[in-house]
Amino acid sequence: GANFPDALAGGVLQGRVDSVMTLTPRTTLHPDLADLISDKAGAIDTVTYFGGTNAVSQAVRDAVSQILQ
Repeated sequence: GANFPDALAGGVLQGRVDSVMTLTPRTTLHPDLADLISDKAGAIDTVTYFGGTNAVSQAVRDAVSQILQ
């Protein structure tokens, strides 16, 4: 999503668990992020979305899941 409160709260959590946060437009998975996820798929064991489907649409979530399959 693009709403800064979600990123602020999520960034703190990601830092506490030694992880990373990425951002993407609400309704489409950014192509650069899709490439990054594909390149790092073997190292990704958990994906957490912040802000609900109003921040990250189901279509984006489905695209991420498809890449990680």
